[in-house]
Amino acid sequence: MKVLMIEDNTDDIAGIIDYCAEQGWEQENKPFEKGLAYIEEYNPDIIVLDLQDEADDCFPGSSILDKIWNKSFRPVCVFSGQIVNASVDIEKYPSPLIRFISKGDEGPVKEYLSQIAPYTQIIKEMQEKMHEAFRRSFDVLKYVFQDGIRDKNIIAYLCNCRMKDSFSYELQDSTLPAWGQYIYPSLSKHMLTGDVVCLDDDFNNKAPQDRTYYVIISQSCDIITKRISRILAVKCKDNQILNSALQLPSKTKDARERLSKYLNAGYEKNLFFLPSFGEILPDLVVDMKDIITIEFDDLVKYKKIISLSSPYCERLVWAYMQNACRPGVPSLDVQRWAEKLIPNKGDKQE
Repeated sequence: MKVLMIEDNTDDIAGIIDYCAEQGWEQENKPFEKGLAYIEEYNPDIIVLDLQDEADDCFPGSSILDKIWNKSFRPVCVFSGQIVNASVDIEKYPSPLIRFISKGDEGPVKEYLSQIAPYTQIIKEMQEKMHEAFRRSFDVLKYVFQDGIRDKNIIAYLCNCRMKDSFSYELQDSTLPAWGQYIYPSLSKHMLTGDVVCLDDDFNNKAPQDRTYYVIISQSCDIITKRISRILAVKCKDNQILNSALQLPSKTKDARERLSKYLNAGYEKNLFFLPSFGEILPDLVVDMKDIITIEFDDLVKYKKIISLSSPYCERLVWAYMQNACRPGVPSLDVQRWAEKLIPNKGDKQE
């Protein structure tokens, strides 16, 4: 692992330097005037960044952090005694890879470095893949030029599709955790198919386990383009209904075996299953028969909690269609029908 420290007073980070050496990590320390240029040359896995240049009593570290965030994103530990005085808006950097630690005790910095170290290779591989996907997304321009397309929306859509498809990843010899089907925080400002929502009032005044949740079923394109006046959603219920609704066996082992089959399918009958996600969302059961409609103008009263990713979102819609689009027909005498199709072979009747 490569650690770059941007600090004008190495005495303040002596313990961190020693710790990196003990771990066998490669490290460099640069002053502010050379730090930013050196990031591209050195390509560090992690940066430990001070904010204040004590000699000039200014805060060049703030602009360096901005440039890292916008142009060369990677894990950064801001280790400074001037976080408040530098007027750094911590909420501007909402990432678990960015950490702000006040100068003094170097222990938290060492803990941060140790925590991030196992993931630096994955982060670097993702960066490389991002650059490759970005380059390859423009391959489609050959055909855009041929057709004389000038509409920037069309061009952006075609390039974005190629970017998205570049990041398909097949898990091999690994099992995704149940919450791996979620996108959190949600990436779109719009309400989309598969979004789990609750009323703003619930979100602001109730604990997660006490809120009433709904899942958006209406098509994303219809919502974004406002082609519909009402949004279709289905209500979520507490997972305590599982035993009675699915008539699970009384023995724990048997009940878990049967439930695992249903969870693997994603749904059973009119019930769709949503796993908990940290403190954000409790375990839920979506009732495909408990339908509500939300007036389009009332969407502002709802808070998006989390989103289902693909292909789990498509499975949700399929599960809904299995219930909502099933034609109602009178009951048939299927017993006699079966007897006709499979004549008695002479075996004993049970």
